[in-house]
Amino acid sequence: MTITRVGAALAFAGVALRLLSLVSCSAMNTTGADGGADASTQTAGGQCTRIETAYCQRRIDCLAYAGTLSQCVNDANLTCCADKCASTSSATEQAVSVCVATIAQLDCNSVATSVTPQACVGIPKVK
Repeated sequence: MTITRVGAALAFAGVALRLLSLVSCSAMNTTGADGGADASTQTAGGQCTRIETAYCQRRIDCLAYAGTLSQCVNDANLTCCADKCASTSSATEQAVSVCVATIAQLDCNSVATSVTPQACVGIPKVK
């Protein structure tokens, strides 16, 4: 019975991780348009790491992920910025900070259902 529960938990974690990656960066903007905000000197990978760290920490806090924080972030970053992780993102530091703060306030139901906060849509912005 314990093995069945562990297997089910790992299966859920795998599905949730895939959804997390799709949700957190599903709308990665590749146009470079940012509504007139100052360009950032951060990479897409750096911004993804900040965002995914916040989201993964909420998943762990909400018992929606059984792995380590670093494993969650590493796996999520593979999808978040894919082959553009080294590219410069034009999303501002302020936009990333607002996204991270919004994630920290997500309730556990939103985390479990992989809700993307509006403040995070389109971050990172890669040219």
